[in-house]
Amino acid sequence: MFGSYTEIGSSAAVRIMASVPLSLRTQSWSCIQQEIDASFSDSDADIADIRRIKGVSETTKQALIDARIGQGKFRTELLNHWDSLCAVTGCDQLQILRASHIKPWSESSNSERLNAKNGLLLVANLDALFDRGLISFCSNGKMLISKLISRSAQKLLGLPAALRRPPTPEENVFLEYHRRRVFVE
Repeated sequence: MFGSYTEIGSSAAVRIMASVPLSLRTQSWSCIQQEIDASFSDSDADIADIRRIKGVSETTKQALIDARIGQGKFRTELLNHWDSLCAVTGCDQLQILRASHIKPWSESSNSERLNAKNGLLLVANLDALFDRGLISFCSNGKMLISKLISRSAQKLLGLPAALRRPPTPEENVFLEYHRRRVFVE
C-alpha cells in the first residue's frame, strides 16, 4: 500500500493542491503551485475533450491535440522570455497571464504559431484588447490605443502603458504586422 503510487492528471493535482488550507502552506508552496500552473494549465482536460469529439476523424483529432500541445510550448517559451511577468504590467499572477499571439494564429504559418517572438505575455484584459486590435505597440514599446476606447475606459484600465522593455527586431516584425492588419485606429 505505501510502496506504490497512482499517477493522477495535472488538473487533479492542481485541485488537490488548491484544497490545502492556507495556514498549512509554506513559503515554498507558492513556487510549487506556480510551477504546476505554468506547466499543466488546462491542456490535459482540453486533450481529453478533443478525444471525445464525435464525427471527427482520428487524423483531425490528432492535429487538434498537436496544436493544443504546441500552444503549451508557446506559453512556456513566453513565460521564459518574459520572466513569467506580464510584458506590460509586470504582473506575476500566472493564472491571469495569457500567451498572446502578435500575428494572429489564424494568419500565421506553422513556424510563426510556435515562435515565441510572435507573442506577448499579457494579463487577460490587455490580451483581450490586443487580440481585438484595440491596442498595439510601437517599435519602441509605446502603447497605441484605438479611438474606439473611450477616455473613461482608458483611465479605468490604466492605459496607456508601454512594454516593460523595447521589442526585439524579430518581435518588431510581428508588431508591424499587428499595427497594419489588426490594430483599429
